[in-house]
Amino acid sequence: MTTVRRSEVHVTVPGSGGRAASGLVIHTPRHLPPDDVGLIDGLRATTPARTVLDVATDAGDRVVERLIREGEFLGLLREGAMLRAVTAHPRHPGAARVRRVDPGTVEAALRQTPLEDELDALVRTLPLPPAERQLEVRGLSGTLYRLDLGWSGFGLGAEADGRSAHERASSLESDRFRDNDLAGVGWAVLRFTRRQLIGRRTDSGRQLLATAVARGWLAKQPTTPRQR
Repeated sequence: MTTVRRSEVHVTVPGSGGRAASGLVIHTPRHLPPDDVGLIDGLRATTPARTVLDVATDAGDRVVERLIREGEFLGLLREGAMLRAVTAHPRHPGAARVRRVDPGTVEAALRQTPLEDELDALVRTLPLPPAERQLEVRGLSGTLYRLDLGWSGFGLGAEADGRSAHERASSLESDRFRDNDLAGVGWAVLRFTRRQLIGRRTDSGRQLLATAVARGWLAKQPTTPRQR
């Protein structure tokens, strides 16, 4: 059960029907698998992923997207939770909406390619020189860091950030120190999440390319003789 608005509460009850009630949206699946149910203070309740899937049946795209993002931030939805939910219930009436608003559940993500490989594949489509994988760079403090991809020639690094939003929030302090430490010796590091690499792939490529150009690398353009 989850509250979507103050005046609207979603309840999932296995069976063929249920009573309507003011302020309640009742979902009545014929069967509720054990993996979709947990205990909260001794009460049986649907798991966060199943809850989002049920809510997605009637709620709008923005509501579902917000539920997923908040669930990830709070640590209720671990990485891949929604992917597993829509894979287990491909015909659920909410599955199509979840796939539409969450890039982690689209067909391209079902291959579960390591995120670093997704980043490498993106880089190979850009007119950039070959990147070095697992490049070691020493920061201002003397700490040695390892970058997923990097270009020593113009001090640019790219990181595939496969952590959940909650994990990124808990690591905020160390991430900021690392970025600042590398900036102190002239490096710029761009971080890309799975959501960005899959759902906003073109934008991610443009950001990488523009940053490389801004840091001194210029793509070689073919020249043509002047017409007389």
